[in-house]
Amino acid sequence: MKNATSEERWDYHKKDSSWLFKSQTLDLKKLLSDFEYHFIYFVLGQDFNAFENWKKTLRILSHFKTGFENGIDNQTNLKGISKFIRTLIIQLVEFPADMLEVAQDDNLLYEYCCHIIQLSKNNLPERAQRLEKFIGDQFQWSLPVQKPKNSTSSKTQK
Repeated sequence: MKNATSEERWDYHKKDSSWLFKSQTLDLKKLLSDFEYHFIYFVLGQDFNAFENWKKTLRILSHFKTGFENGIDNQTNLKGISKFIRTLIIQLVEFPADMLEVAQDDNLLYEYCCHIIQLSKNNLPERAQRLEKFIGDQFQWSLPVQKPKNSTSSKTQK
């Protein structure tokens, strides 16, 4: 990213919030706590500012690519992300139904859930499956069909 234009950097950082954690701007434990706190204030207190903060926190967590990766140095993050997915499922059980009447393709929550499932399939497959099954059962959402990448294999004749 050193030689990238500012627009390319902005687009990259928009799609991957890992830089916020690397720069120590955010702490995963605190962010998970805020995620739970904002949801409670939104649902119980009908506080729409809390809902906006919950969505921002959800976006950051669902785009924390390095948090979904496995590695010796990343076990704490992976445990935190596993807790995040579990918490999200629990929250979605209590999510106000009228907030989900937006079409699947126009729904940010659907988009973030799909992103979380894709990122967690390799290192947290049981969480990915649980979230995918839950959103299918609860909201009748299905993941977009992944098109196989075209690989041009050259065949040599003998």
